[in-house]
Amino acid sequence: ARAAVLERGYRVKDKSFGQIAPLAGFAASEEPELQIEARPSQEWTAGVAALQSGIKTHAGNLAAIIEKVRLPAAFATWLVEGEAVAFGMSVAERGMAEIGLICVHPDHRGHGYGRRIVQGLMGWAAAMDCHNAYLQVEQSNAVAINLYGSFGFRQLYQYETRILDL
Repeated sequence: ARAAVLERGYRVKDKSFGQIAPLAGFAASEEPELQIEARPSQEWTAGVAALQSGIKTHAGNLAAIIEKVRLPAAFATWLVEGEAVAFGMSVAERGMAEIGLICVHPDHRGHGYGRRIVQGLMGWAAAMDCHNAYLQVEQSNAVAINLYGSFGFRQLYQYETRILDL
């Protein structure tokens, strides 16, 4: 089936892994540098949009996507000397928490801020009575895959997005 789709002119846009991890043992963060809000601030949306690719680079498009997010949700920001340098979000539903849009400003990578965002969101999800967290990660993003693996995420499935150029 995959070969037939590709023969018809579709190309693979990106490849992801779907991953899941248990939330047992995670607790809400008490780190003052971590801000978790129930709705995204304009600063959060602008900060995330600046670090995305494709349609999500436009803050208006990203805001429209985010507006459709069901509650309860958590929009996380990591601050360094008052500057927002890392972001992420989570949505809790029926005992499961999706984690997504984890991003760190390039000038601040390698300091563990992405780790703290993920850990904070997992703690938030556990406090919301979720038992598992799940996410999608680009198959080529070894840094993120290693990070998520350190939190107990394991692969559930592989996913490809294919597009047809007209």
